[in-house]
Amino acid sequence: MIDNHVHAHPEHNPIEKVKSQLKSLGMDEAILIPWVRYRELSEEFQTANDYVLNCTKDPKYKFHPFCSVSRYLKLPSDVSRFKGIKWHCLHDPDMFYTSWHDKELDTLVRQIQDTGLPVLIEDELEFIPKLVKKIGKESQIIIPHMGIYPHANGYPQDLFEFWDKMKPYKNVIFDSALADPKLIREGIEKFGQERVRYGSDSPFGTMRFELENWLEAIR
Repeated sequence: MIDNHVHAHPEHNPIEKVKSQLKSLGMDEAILIPWVRYRELSEEFQTANDYVLNCTKDPKYKFHPFCSVSRYLKLPSDVSRFKGIKWHCLHDPDMFYTSWHDKELDTLVRQIQDTGLPVLIEDELEFIPKLVKKIGKESQIIIPHMGIYPHANGYPQDLFEFWDKMKPYKNVIFDSALADPKLIREGIEKFGQERVRYGSDSPFGTMRFELENWLEAIR
């Protein structure tokens, strides 16, 4: 079994802690996502990407490193070394948004398509369908938290409308991180279990607790 949503950071969630938690659950595989929290520091993206990449050297664990798109819509120069890409709140003015233009977004989308890598997208629910449409149906797209966004209003109605928009895209899957068993179950009923995967969002979620929620949902 794989944890599809784990953050790695030398201070806030060091890789040795991640390994210990996985081992305690009898797991050895996870998607590793950079921890980026300082929107004013552009170099923070590269530092975070480098740390995740360096965490993959232990042969006893199967880590799949994702890189973060920078707040200036740039992929790292070594993107080919990663197994996936994360778009994190780059359209949200309360998070990482800068005054980029559609032309810059179109350039980034072409670059993402050229990599052939899966893309994890976390952002405002009204924006994600636009980005998904641009990326198209060839790249795998992962929506974390079953689509729940921390700044969303109108839950659950806005979430279910978002699900309706995503259902035709067979390349779009969801992770269960931080969602309760009821919502995970509803997502599985909507999309099928092949499009809903376990994730913990460690350290924001506790691996064991999130796994218990997942197992309860699929019983």
